[in-house]
Amino acid sequence: KGHPLARSLEECRLLFPPAVIEMISVAEESGGLDQELTRLAGAYEVELDRHLKMMVALAEPLMLFVMAVLVGTVVIGMLLPIFNLQELIR
Repeated sequence: KGHPLARSLEECRLLFPPAVIEMISVAEESGGLDQELTRLAGAYEVELDRHLKMMVALAEPLMLFVMAVLVGTVVIGMLLPIFNLQELIR
């Protein structure tokens, strides 16, 4: 005695939007659950790829900025003592 998949997924509304649950419910009733799950998996895969590309595109400039700050800190750390020595010589 089992429950329909859509009914079980309704308890996980944070993970699955209502539209997806409704699609699964209709697919269960029509007998095309395997095809619908394959289609939904493809849609989620495309969405995940899009999000990953966006995250990488945002991370590249951020990493460049962090590296520039680190290099700038090292350069200032090396040049500041030299300038202090020049002032002591005068």
